Parts: sequence; structure tokens; C-alpha cells
Amino acid sequence: VGFLVLDAHGYTDPDGPLTDVKVRRAINHALNTEEMAEYLIGGSAEAIHTACHPAQFGCDQDVPAYDHDPERAKALLAEAGYADGFPLELWAYRDKAAAEAIAADLTAVGIDVNLRYVKLESLNQARAAREIPAYFGTWGSGGTADTAAIARIHFDPESDRNMSGDEELAELVFAAEKTADPAERKKIYSEAIGRIADEAYWAPLFSYSANYLVSPELEFPLDPDGLPRPQNASWK
Repeated sequence: VGFLVLDAHGYTDPDGPLTDVKVRRAINHALNTEEMAEYLIGGSAEAIHTACHPAQFGCDQDVPAYDHDPERAKALLAEAGYADGFPLELWAYRDKAAAEAIAADLTAVGIDVNLRYVKLESLNQARAAREIPAYFGTWGSGGTADTAAIARIHFDPESDRNMSGDEELAELVFAAEKTADPAERKKIYSEAIGRIADEAYWAPLFSYSANYLVSPELEFPLDPDGLPRPQNASWK
């Protein structure tokens, strides 16, 4: 999946705009994720509104979603005291067309975006040094259909990928890993994913499409997780 990670904690600026939840929600409303998924990623890509892949266990879809609403985004920015926008350094390392679309959508609501399109290693180094206020990131969970495969690394307090600074959220993520009870794990992850959405720590973007080249004589169905399962294939 692709997503924006926002410096809600204020590592780069303790009093910066991104520490205001209204600003983070405005950013979510500004992004036209449906069109990004359809026209820039393509294939089976879909817009997402959660900090996990919808196919993963525990990735509750009944959490706050921010529809594409530029006017609402502008109103939220005004409420937060940024009617005239603010400068934002946005980092990205792949899918340049999508990165430029993100920058354009944010610019359209008044945010003065400086897109830093760099190599992954440069982004990693800057993120480790806490020099990045926002970045377009992606994460593949290796086909692991469980929210644990994305939640731990992005919301562990020891990870520089975690820019929320939310210790209670981290406790929820850890608690989900400590129980084998599916119902309890689902409940905990639902609370965690809901908290991320409500606080707009991320701006979820889209899932990715997995593409395979196959014989035209072969029926080759794909599941939402993108993994090939040859046992489900058949000759026409």
C-alpha cells in the first residue's frame, strides 16, 4: 500500500502545522486517491482509507474515512489558522507521477509544497535524522494477511517510521501481538486502526497492483493479496 506519513509529533517542528489534527485531516480531504489508484497505479489498485491493506486480518474498514473534498480541506486549514496555507516539504522516492499528483492536490488547497524526490537511501537517512515532516511511503507485507505485518514497524516508538509520538497507540499494537485470541486481536487492531484514522496520523492512498504475464490459454485468478496461487489456475 501507499500512504503519506505526517509528523504529528512535531519532530521537525514542535509547533508546526502538522501537529494540529485539523491540518492532518485537511491533508486527507485534499487527496484524490480514487483517481490516483485508477489512473496512476492502475490494474487492481484501489483507494484505501486505513493504515493497512484491506485484505489483512484486523484491518477494520469501519473507521473514519476522509472523502476527496478540497473545500472541506480549505475550511479545516482556515479553522486551524492556516487560511493562507503553509510551506510543506514532502519527500518521495518512487512512483513519481503519484508523488506529483499528491503535491498538486495539496497545492490546490493552499499548501505550498516543495517536493523532494530522492533516492530511497537519502529518504531513509533524512527520516532517521528526523528531518522529514511528511513523506510518501509504501509498504509490502510479504503476503502476510495480518495487520501486524505493517503496524509494528510503523508504530513502534523505537522506529523512525513512527512519526505519531502516540505511546497509547504503540501499546495497542504491542497488545495485539501478545494475544492469540482472534476475536481479541481483531478488537485491539480495530481500536488501533481507528485511532490512526481519527487522528489522521497517516493519509492512506492506495493499494498496489500485482501483474503477471501468463499464457492467453490460461485462466489465472488473483486474490486481493496479490499472491499467485497456481492451484487455482486452469486451462481454458
